[in-house]
Amino acid sequence: MKRIRMLTVLVVAAMLLAALAGCQPATTTTTSQTTSGTTSASDGTTASTEVVLPLTEEAVTFTGFYPINRAEADMDQNEVWAKMSELTNVYFDWESVTTESAQERFTLILASQQYPDLIKGSSQVSYPGGLETAVEDGVYLDLKPLLPEYAPIYWDYLSGNASALRDALTDKGYIPTLYEILLKDTNLNTGLWANVTRGDWLADLNLETPETIDEWTVALTGFKEEKGATFPLLWQLGNNAIWAQAWGIRLMPFSPNTNGNYQQFYPDDNNVIRYGGIEQGFEDYLVQFAQWYEAGLFDRDFTTRAIFDLPTAATLFGTNEAGVTGGYLAWSGMYMANAVDDSFEIAVCPTPVLNKGDMGSQVSTRAEYLYDPMAITTACENPELALQFFNYLCTEEGIRLSNYGIDGVHYTMEDGVPTFTDVILMDDMGASDALEIVTGNYHPIGLRAAENVLTQVNDPAILEASKIPSDSTNLVYMYYSLNEEEGLELAEIFGDINTYVAENWALSITDPDMAANWMEVQAVTIQGMGIDRAIEICQGAWDRYLARE
Repeated sequence: MKRIRMLTVLVVAAMLLAALAGCQPATTTTTSQTTSGTTSASDGTTASTEVVLPLTEEAVTFTGFYPINRAEADMDQNEVWAKMSELTNVYFDWESVTTESAQERFTLILASQQYPDLIKGSSQVSYPGGLETAVEDGVYLDLKPLLPEYAPIYWDYLSGNASALRDALTDKGYIPTLYEILLKDTNLNTGLWANVTRGDWLADLNLETPETIDEWTVALTGFKEEKGATFPLLWQLGNNAIWAQAWGIRLMPFSPNTNGNYQQFYPDDNNVIRYGGIEQGFEDYLVQFAQWYEAGLFDRDFTTRAIFDLPTAATLFGTNEAGVTGGYLAWSGMYMANAVDDSFEIAVCPTPVLNKGDMGSQVSTRAEYLYDPMAITTACENPELALQFFNYLCTEEGIRLSNYGIDGVHYTMEDGVPTFTDVILMDDMGASDALEIVTGNYHPIGLRAAENVLTQVNDPAILEASKIPSDSTNLVYMYYSLNEEEGLELAEIFGDINTYVAENWALSITDPDMAANWMEVQAVTIQGMGIDRAIEICQGAWDRYLARE
């Protein structure tokens, strides 16, 4: 048997990051010899941190639902997770579903009541009424009573970060999922949505990188008339509010993936909850986009453009059909790989604003230190073993395996520092995308925001460019929860509103007269559909979140 021990994790996160990078003596140890020890969590509990491999003598297989961005990320083909199974004797039968159909498939799973053991959430998959409702409905387990005993290392990380713990808890004190806990040791941030445009085209047109909406109009017109772009502005930011926020709309007032959750409501600077669909700024945004659409500057196929159809976006951008696209800067390698012109150059754009000197404002509906959740359902016959598996991934060895891949294949140790091999660095899709696929994009302790990872898988120019959207954006984190009654009531009210706004949003962009009358027609209709009560529900939940200690 192999035994791995992790010392008490109530240490500064930066020390662990440095240890994993080989920059100073490790505060944790990985050894093949028998060791023992305890951790002390913030609630005073203690538990053994000895991890014995394999975790079970008899192989155990868990079933799971896993949204993926593209077919290459099929979890059943993931060699890193296969290595984890080899070491632990814990195996997984994943149903990997692309993000475009993930919510629909998830809804069918809930309706069937034939739940897999594990369900990985994402921005495209959300439980109706929220995670607290998932526990109340008897679908997700409340993990809080189990974590100190069966996942003590993970529990130490979580309970040792007050902000992360507050975000992980529901109002009733449940912990419905195992979140990925992000460890950060740098201000570099490639995780902000940003517009990217053709820097070479801007130079040819003698234009600066656009900042204001008026400057964007000039640039898009030049892309169409002088560069022959079919799609001057490609709609590849889906329903992200990066454009609408210029008019004060911090979140789009609809989503094709949700019906009744709170992710279309946002706090203003005074923590008053707003809904963009009844704000004058939303009409102003629609009027502008209707003008761009009528002038042939905006994507004429925007209603069918999938947000994660990255190959199509990269092809259109690289082959001179699109002048502006967007997404995470980590995707930039895909754009470069599809470029047909030697002069092709990317220019990363600041967050759009109305006036020079304005600061953009984006709302993140993720927690600051928590990433995609992994729920254990009530159908799981051995949740203790599942937690022990994820607890192993919180050891030093497990963190390296889940974040860097397999030693000798995806990385090697050079001067004590995990260093990616060409398997990652020279992949055609770009190192960042390759790493995401190789590691399966879920790690209980995540190093995606660690400097050693960021600086290896991103071009230095991209890292420098990431400061452009960061420095031009006030990022607000909004991650609160609804109780069961609120979730049900909000879903009942908001489902029809969401559908109505989504349909009329698209129609308004194709009809300038309709866009110009949004406040007189659509906003009045939305008021009559009960939006004030929906806002009241979200305001109460937000106030409770702010009051948590």
